[in-house]
Amino acid sequence: LVVYDRLPTDYLVFMCLGNRENANLPPGAENAHLTTKNRRHMVYVHSKMAIIDDEYIICGSANINDRSMRGNRDTEIAVIAHQHGGPLPERNGDVQNFRLCLWQEHFGESPPEFMHPESPACVARVQQIARANWEAYTAPQVVDMKSHALMYPYHVNGVGIVEPSVPHFPDYPKAPIQGRITVLPNIVTT
Repeated sequence: LVVYDRLPTDYLVFMCLGNRENANLPPGAENAHLTTKNRRHMVYVHSKMAIIDDEYIICGSANINDRSMRGNRDTEIAVIAHQHGGPLPERNGDVQNFRLCLWQEHFGESPPEFMHPESPACVARVQQIARANWEAYTAPQVVDMKSHALMYPYHVNGVGIVEPSVPHFPDYPKAPIQGRITVLPNIVTT
């Protein structure tokens, strides 16, 4: 068994979006799905985006499957932008500004570490915020969440094996987190 001093999670962070609001339950909520009763909602975004070195951005709708990639079923669209901003870490262009605004929206703050997304300090801060959001999202008491990036519930060990850290997402006991396709109830996908 070889254990390295670095983990994939030192560089890669997998997150999902969720929201919780401490609002009054709507009339009839006593018969509602657990997501309504617990005021816990996943945020589903269909677009896909990558920002590379604060210089390139691609945003589109294609999935990595036959429906999107073959070109004879679904219609997809994407936009790619490039803005040379000088050598890292001095970049200061529109792509970087867009990333910072997006991160402000998802993380609820703009600490100085966000200016250097390649740094271990930035990765650690992102993970700290995302873990705290996961705790707020899964806690028994309902709270208003100020940011929505949640750490995806998995653990990566020293040799890179990925395992779920919880058996399933809250309110969905029949949707296990197994690292493979699972069936979600219609309340989530429609």
